[in-house]
Amino acid sequence: MLFSIIVPVYGIEKYLPKCIDSILAQSCTDFELILVDDGAKDASGSICDQYKEKDRRIKVIHKENGGLVSARKAGLQEAKGDYIVPIDGDDWVDTELLASMAELLVQYPRLDLICYGMYQGVNDERYLSKPVPECEGLYDEDKIKESILPHLIKGDNGVRFPPNVCGKVFSRKFYQKYQLAVPDTIALGEDAAVTYPLVSQAKSMFITKRCFYYYRMNPNSMTKSRKKGFDWDNLRTLADIWHHNLNPNYDFSAQIARYMCHDLFNVAKSHLQTNQPYAQVKQMILQEINTADFQTYINDAHFTRFSKEQIPKFLLRYQLIFLIKILSKYI
Repeated sequence: MLFSIIVPVYGIEKYLPKCIDSILAQSCTDFELILVDDGAKDASGSICDQYKEKDRRIKVIHKENGGLVSARKAGLQEAKGDYIVPIDGDDWVDTELLASMAELLVQYPRLDLICYGMYQGVNDERYLSKPVPECEGLYDEDKIKESILPHLIKGDNGVRFPPNVCGKVFSRKFYQKYQLAVPDTIALGEDAAVTYPLVSQAKSMFITKRCFYYYRMNPNSMTKSRKKGFDWDNLRTLADIWHHNLNPNYDFSAQIARYMCHDLFNVAKSHLQTNQPYAQVKQMILQEINTADFQTYINDAHFTRFSKEQIPKFLLRYQLIFLIKILSKYI
């Protein structure tokens, strides 16, 4: 079997049929579809079962809720295909996705991964193409080191390689090594925890500018108020994963500092968007960003002079928490 498509499912009954239908309509039929019901409380799980009754290519896993990472890992452990295709259950794909990937794998049979572009939009309205920003073509180990690794995590101009696992096709054995190493509890940077170590260790990769994936931007996730902020320890977990899994023959320390500085700002912003009293949140943020490891990231994060990434660093370095709260709507 060539492809195993893994779709985590949780609370997406409204969108799931369109996702599954787009997969079953693929012109290339050499695939299995693994639907992982992550303890959904709506009708998503029963929708999975209904589709399974109609198509033998579908496997359904029902599990207790454990989060996105645990769902992907559960699907991966059941996968039999040579290549893994991650798809989120509220998105959908072009019917020629697998056929186009299969053509590339015939031409380049030892690829570790393929990267392809996306369309982004809100619900079913006006999807804009977002091709992979890198040059199209085959990348061997030397070309990856020369053209991708200098800005893989975050270059000094703020540019980074797309971290999302959706929009990529992975060699199963290669992907297993890095996805299974990610703790289930990580909820910030869960894609970067897999993609960046994998790309840093890849021997061959193909990038196509063609877009096959329709990414649905959830307007509910864009609200300015949230119940709780992100866990600061997620950043420490991510740094630890990178320390153990990134290519040890390349120095990523400066890039990690830039990435962490940027995400420290995002975590601080997430706490300022809760309904907790400002004075209490400010005290907690100051306590966290003054820890030794986070101070090192802030001080070591160097960007080009006119990069907009200078703004979050400035606000963190001088601990301007109220300005972070004000500017968080715009940055």
